[in-house]
Amino acid sequence: MTFRPFPILTIFSSVVLALLIWLGVWQWQRAEWKSGLIADYIAQAERGETDLATALCPPSENPMGKRVLPSSAVSTEWLRVFGQSTDGRPGWRVFTAIAAPPCVEGALLAETAFENYDGDVELIDTLRIVAMTQNRTSFSNTNAPEKNEWYWFDADAMEQSLFINGANVLNREYMLLASNGMPIHLTQTPPERHIGYSVTWFGMAIALIVLYGAFHIRAGRLRFSN
Repeated sequence: MTFRPFPILTIFSSVVLALLIWLGVWQWQRAEWKSGLIADYIAQAERGETDLATALCPPSENPMGKRVLPSSAVSTEWLRVFGQSTDGRPGWRVFTAIAAPPCVEGALLAETAFENYDGDVELIDTLRIVAMTQNRTSFSNTNAPEKNEWYWFDADAMEQSLFINGANVLNREYMLLASNGMPIHLTQTPPERHIGYSVTWFGMAIALIVLYGAFHIRAGRLRFSN
């Protein structure tokens, strides 16, 4: 076999091939990671709901993802946060502050209802514990507290809106989200879709190798016999 590669084409193809393979491996790993998250959610759901004190107060256990029953509200105010319901419908997620157990400092921001664009409100009575996060991206709109329209979780501003007289504070470690269905971030891009992306990237890598070889054969730079 005789092989005389084009230097620039070989360098370019090698870089692109490495990128395609990396993307394929990354998407495959994402599929495994997403499958693990779904399995954890199902396992937590099968354990049923518990009260906040039981879920949060044992310091030796990780409370994230546990399903809990809400406690009483400690604020008369409520916040409308733009987003999606657990079944993917766009609308306003309604939050308020609820009482936390004695082991937790401050009140807990909790999702208590979902309001669709028709104005219908659905109450939420089962929650899950997650880490308090801003959930802000470069595409997020600016929050408008004066209109009660929120697009990301600004704990400081939300605390001021919920406790106008400063009678309480929000906990900065935990928050409670709806657990009346699998979270949208687990269903929007399921593991099967990540696997499909992975197969696509690997397929493109194979196609690149075939084209690279065919181009060299046509140019007479790759021969399998003398």
